[in-house]
Amino acid sequence: MKKETLKQKAYNFILEKIINCDYSPNTMLNEEQLKLETGMSRTPIRDALSRLEQDGLVSIKSKKGILVKPLSFNEINHLFETRILIEPFALQEYGYTLDGQTVLGFYRKALNLKGTETQAENFELDDEFHSMIVNNIPNPFIKQCYAITSAQIKRSRVFTGSYKQGRLAESNREHILILEECLKNNWEAAAEAMRKHLITSKNITLGILLENDVISLEK
Repeated sequence: MKKETLKQKAYNFILEKIINCDYSPNTMLNEEQLKLETGMSRTPIRDALSRLEQDGLVSIKSKKGILVKPLSFNEINHLFETRILIEPFALQEYGYTLDGQTVLGFYRKALNLKGTETQAENFELDDEFHSMIVNNIPNPFIKQCYAITSAQIKRSRVFTGSYKQGRLAESNREHILILEECLKNNWEAAAEAMRKHLITSKNITLGILLENDVISLEK
């Protein structure tokens, strides 16, 4: 197994902080702070920040610091537009190739959620559920397109779940409906249930971000 480099460690550390909203949208960071928190030197941190800027997660401001980019109205729209194109398509066109035991496993997990799980556990299950469906697509170009959105999907999911009481439970019920159609091999209905789930998630996410004044209206 290839050993993780310092650059990769720095990148993963800061990325996780951004995704989990420990570094909230619109937060200003600086290299000295990141050096203390990571225990690393300036070189791997700068490399990590350069990569995160390319990912669209930070903006490096000369002589000011590093801005954790806000979630813009257009970016959220584009993010869900991408998901609505890909995820229902994955079910309608390739759902029949999903492993039945894997689908049943997710269905049982969803039914057995007690509401006492931590947010991190819920977010992880949510991510695994959607990834399971997309990773089943044999087209590498579609998967690559989806992978680009991964960090922003996770960040918006964490932020939404942190602000709206009950959304995680609602989302789980929507997952159950999707999985029930999958278990019936009713792929058109599963795709439609996924489309409705994503549209609901988009509307709730935009509403929360606007209400809490953490969204940028810039294009």
